[in-house]
Amino acid sequence: MDMYNYGESYDHSDYYTAEEALCVVKEIILSSFKKRGKEGYDEWMMFGEDAYIAPINGAPDIPKFDSQKFVKEICGYPIYDYDFTDLNDEKIKHPDFPDYQPTDGDLVVIRMFKRKNKMKRLRALLDPEVKHLEFIDVEGVAVTLTKNGESSKLSRICLAWNRDGGRAFPPDSARRNGAPINYEKFLKMFEDDLGTETQKSWLKD
Repeated sequence: MDMYNYGESYDHSDYYTAEEALCVVKEIILSSFKKRGKEGYDEWMMFGEDAYIAPINGAPDIPKFDSQKFVKEICGYPIYDYDFTDLNDEKIKHPDFPDYQPTDGDLVVIRMFKRKNKMKRLRALLDPEVKHLEFIDVEGVAVTLTKNGESSKLSRICLAWNRDGGRAFPPDSARRNGAPINYEKFLKMFEDDLGTETQKSWLKD
C-alpha cells in the first residue's frame, strides 16, 4: 500500500506460511525508507510503503501486524506521542511484603482508578484544544485531526487514540476512511476501549 497515496494498494504474492508472508511484509516496509529516528519515521509516514497479510483460501486468521509500531521500533522512535502505558501497572508496593500479589478486590479498585486516571489524562490534553480539533471515527479507531488553518498544542496534526495513549495517524486516511463525530462520542469511544481493557484483564484472573 502506498502511504503517500493512501488507499492505493496492490497484491504482492501468495505464501504458504504466515512466517514467510511476514518476512516479505517487513522487507517491503524497510525498503521504502532509509533514515532512522524521527526523520526515518516521518519519511515512512509521508512516502513509504505499508503492507499487511490477508489469509486466503480458508487459511486461519493470524494476529494483525502493526506496521506503524514496527517502523517506530526500527527507527528507535517512541511508539506513542502520548504514552499512557505507565498506568497499566497493577502491582501494589506493600511496605511489609515486597512480593505482595493483589487480591481480586485489590484489582477491582486498581483498575477503576487506572481507568479514571487515563480519562483524566486524555481530557487534560484535549479539553483545552477542542475548538481547534476535528474528531473522527476511522473504522472504530478514535482520531483527532487539527482543523485546516488552525493550530493546536498537540504534537501531531493527526493522532489515533486508544487505552495506551495517542500516536501519529495519516491525516489523508482519517479524512478518506473516517466519519466525523463530536467530542462526546470521541470520549465514549475511548472509554469503551478502556472497558474492553478491563474485561480482558478479568479474563486473566
